[in-house]
Amino acid sequence: MRLDFGFANQEIAELSQNNKFKLNLNASTLTEADLKSITANGADLKNIEVSHNYYPREETGLAEELLIRKNSLLKKYNLKISAFVPAEYKKRAPIKAGLPTLEKHRYLSPLVAAQDLFKLGIDKVYIGDSMASSKELEDFSAVNNEITIIPIEIVKELLPVEKKLLKLTHQNRQDPGEYIVRSETARKNKKNKIKAENTSERFKYAVTNDNYKYQRYEGDLHILKKDYPADKRINVVADAGKAAVLIEKIKEGEKFKFKIKGD
Repeated sequence: MRLDFGFANQEIAELSQNNKFKLNLNASTLTEADLKSITANGADLKNIEVSHNYYPREETGLAEELLIRKNSLLKKYNLKISAFVPAEYKKRAPIKAGLPTLEKHRYLSPLVAAQDLFKLGIDKVYIGDSMASSKELEDFSAVNNEITIIPIEIVKELLPVEKKLLKLTHQNRQDPGEYIVRSETARKNKKNKIKAENTSERFKYAVTNDNYKYQRYEGDLHILKKDYPADKRINVVADAGKAAVLIEKIKEGEKFKFKIKGD
């Protein structure tokens, strides 16, 4: 049962003692004073979960920094936390601007937004909008907290060896470099020569492969976190910009894989 407004903390505590149902409180507005009061009034916290709001109006979604602070407080009380992501397929009328918890997720895919919420400490993620497509639901169900899924768009005709490298499950190196995610998997799995192709300027969030001109580094795969100039030794193969929020959170040693658009 969702209790949003109009209930005193003592009433919430009393209702939580009924084991026939669970309570769901507003994670976005609960304060530490509220939680102390609810606990002091004998609440059974096993029967309480919390959900952040979703925000139909543009510009009103939560900031990530606030969500982190709220989650940190709620975790002190061992509460399970839920939040919302928008759908792209069918947005709820009349505003039709998505129903995200975080404002920065408003125009992101459910796949990217959901993974970002899990990285921010959310336990359960729901699609807030009226309807998701079967493809969105398929992507949503594929979310795995052990492996970050990065959607990409190909920007050149891939060599067979490049496609094979993109299809691998990668692991970021323990020493990846200041402005890159660097696969420790790709180079040792390269079986064929990588010709020099599309050695253009390397834009932020590009996926790149070192070609044969980089000699011992041939096959090295990077995701860039800043712009770099063109280098004849490096092929630009894909754009991962739609997953920027995830790329910025990939830690050393973390696993990731690519989801190629249209594949």
